[in-house]
Amino acid sequence: MLLELKEIQKRFGGVTALRNANLTVNAGEVHLLMGENGAGKSTLMKCVAGMQSPDGGQIVWHGQPVTLGSPAEASRHGIAMVHQECLLAQHLSVAENIYLGREPHNAFGLVSRRRMEVETQRIIDEHKFPLNPAWIVRNLSPAQKQLVEICRAVTHGSSLLIFDEPTSSLSESETHEVFRIVQELKQKGMGVIYITHRLDELRSVGDRVTVLRDGETVHSGPLSELTREGLIRHMVGREIAALYQRD
Repeated sequence: MLLELKEIQKRFGGVTALRNANLTVNAGEVHLLMGENGAGKSTLMKCVAGMQSPDGGQIVWHGQPVTLGSPAEASRHGIAMVHQECLLAQHLSVAENIYLGREPHNAFGLVSRRRMEVETQRIIDEHKFPLNPAWIVRNLSPAQKQLVEICRAVTHGSSLLIFDEPTSSLSESETHEVFRIVQELKQKGMGVIYITHRLDELRSVGDRVTVLRDGETVHSGPLSELTREGLIRHMVGREIAALYQRD
């Protein structure tokens, strides 16, 4: 088991965002995390990515309890997150963003831009990404910016990659490209957590699914064993027919 979350809790003032969230992820698996808006999906993943600290519960990584106090600490463990909102340095190049904070140096102690660009091009070629190491990030499409974040995760040696609603602003062709990349990462043995609210994407990308409702895990299991109607029932907490009943 790659990751296990046990009864994670998180409060913001008087608001409880997570009350009893549980989730397990295996290597070489795409695990869907679903729920209505406000169910706690992004908050839970930000706890895993070191962006927020849980108020209770336990994060277990490779069988050992860990404290992930910052994104840098999560990265050192091999955890990375592709955010819905772009967190890249817009004025820097693709290569500079990928190696930001860990730039390679030459024999004189200076940053080796040539080495950065060569290594970035190798990763781009390996994954067949439509990128150029010298392109400035502010000029990229939303899909290309996500690819830069994926490249950064791969170069960091990440073994778990979290996608936070990656297709929300993408075209149909860009969405299919994301699916291809997710499956490629899975085949390489990485664990993937994929947050989405788009029911039509499920069968294209996921193996197992966990559903959050009001900050609590209400279902977890193989996607193949769950119907669309059953998934909606877990998400909203009532039968589908009740959604359309008039008072």
